[in-house]
Amino acid sequence: MLYLGALADRYGRKPAMMLGAALSIPASLLAAWAPNATVLIVARVSGGVAAGLLYPITLSLITGLFRGGARIRAIALWSGIGGGCSALGPLIGGLLLGHFWWGSVFLPSVPIAALVVVLAALWLPRHAGETTEPVDHLGGILSVVSIGPLVLAISLVPNYGFNGTVLGLFVVALVGLVLFVVRERRAESPLFDLKVLHTRTFTIALIGGTITWVACSAPPSSASSTHRTCWATPRCRRRSSPCPRPSSWPRRHGPRAA
Repeated sequence: MLYLGALADRYGRKPAMMLGAALSIPASLLAAWAPNATVLIVARVSGGVAAGLLYPITLSLITGLFRGGARIRAIALWSGIGGGCSALGPLIGGLLLGHFWWGSVFLPSVPIAALVVVLAALWLPRHAGETTEPVDHLGGILSVVSIGPLVLAISLVPNYGFNGTVLGLFVVALVGLVLFVVRERRAESPLFDLKVLHTRTFTIALIGGTITWVACSAPPSSASSTHRTCWATPRCRRRSSPCPRPSSWPRRHGPRAA
């Protein structure tokens, strides 16, 4: 998100937002009807890139288009809608899984993304406060190198523990983070200005937001890992098991593939 948001701030927020929404449509459709695990992974990675374009641009558009009290109200509305969608997402997904096949959970985003493309084309101005400063591409690559392996390692820990692969990913993430900090301290136009960390208000808000995000995302992630582990046990395959029964696709391809 950091790198793609910087690219959008430099080369155009409206085109980047429309591109992110447009990319999420085929990515969601491909994930919904993925014939195997490889196609599903490719589809979800593509969806992550699309989300990386959309998520930071929405807030930067607000700061570029609104001023004063209107900006405060817009940010409050943006936060409220985001929080509400985060809460409704698992509920809607569970409802769809109860009545349709497993891939149906990826389909609700398709009409929403299509609506975003149409509304952005009609209402958003061509330029919305973009910057003329050059993008720190090296810093962007290092940010991906530091965050990507970290997220992957955390997701692998519940199933594989701290084996060699997981520890190697943590090492890569740590090295990438160190190099990113060194790069941002020396870059003329840093991707993330580390000096803002000296501002108490920003640092407190950053820590508080991180704690809130972890608290909100931990229960769904823990439940997902628990279900995958449960599906892998023979007891869960019996009808008498209290664990939720997996769909036909995970049973065919294995719990970890799901």
